[in-house]
Amino acid sequence: MRPTEVEAWALETIERVRARQPVEDTRVELKSTWPAEPGEAARRIAGHANAARGSPILWLIGVDERSGVVVGAERAELANWYPQVGSHFDGLAPAVTDLNIPTAEKLTVVALVFETDRSPYVVKASNDRLEVPWREGTRVRSATREDLLRLLWRLHRLPTLEQRRGSMTATFGGDAAGPFVEWTLEAWLYVYPEGEGYVVFPVHKCIIAARIGEALTLTFDPPRFVPGGIPSHLMATPHDLTVEGPGMVVLTASTKIPGTSAPFVAPAVADIRLMPAGGDVPAVITLVMNTVQNEGGRQYRWSD
Repeated sequence: MRPTEVEAWALETIERVRARQPVEDTRVELKSTWPAEPGEAARRIAGHANAARGSPILWLIGVDERSGVVVGAERAELANWYPQVGSHFDGLAPAVTDLNIPTAEKLTVVALVFETDRSPYVVKASNDRLEVPWREGTRVRSATREDLLRLLWRLHRLPTLEQRRGSMTATFGGDAAGPFVEWTLEAWLYVYPEGEGYVVFPVHKCIIAARIGEALTLTFDPPRFVPGGIPSHLMATPHDLTVEGPGMVVLTASTKIPGTSAPFVAPAVADIRLMPAGGDVPAVITLVMNTVQNEGGRQYRWSD
């Protein structure tokens, strides 16, 4: 992931912590301090990475979810901490990228992004045993045979999404109910599957959210898909997107909020999560759009 994507993901998570909203899911974990026991940290990272099944996961060090407070952390400790953690893995530990995130509290949070594309990850247990950990909710247990089958099957079937072009537009308008701002997102995505067969993304299982600076969060209505070229191995209907091979797709989504003003500071960040039919791990991509265009004060536009 690019540093701007990591920072945007981290800041969005921190904002939810301040608002006392739950944030730990299949891709995020929060720690107020660096975990002191390397073996337990290795088991937790492995379980989190295995359950993510190919999607990057985010750990934030220096954030206390229970109190909703940013307490800060020292990045310098990573150089000593992760080698100790990595020694408890059998063969391979997830690759990690770290980034300092300055916050409004004048404190620094350390963001750790672990790549999980080489799962399953195995850790050394007691008595010379090996374990494949698995995260379920916020607890970690040993993986079952069903977990491993789902991991290996879904890992090779979930397509990769690559950003080709993205834009978001805010247009001022009004109706009988009063003034509003209509937001429209358009994303050109190159989609290519990692295995044989096809994958279906139902529209009703797609989640799209965006953030403008730290002042405004948007949740978009279900998207529309349109193939971006001919010939294409993508089939789009009003209800779903079917991926049979590589191709370009145009995703559009909109939402309307009441009012006459909105923050117009770059960047605009949009998270797109496409959940496959029959699956519980989405294909994920984050769009970062920096350029702001003001068209006569009635419409603003962000683009990459």
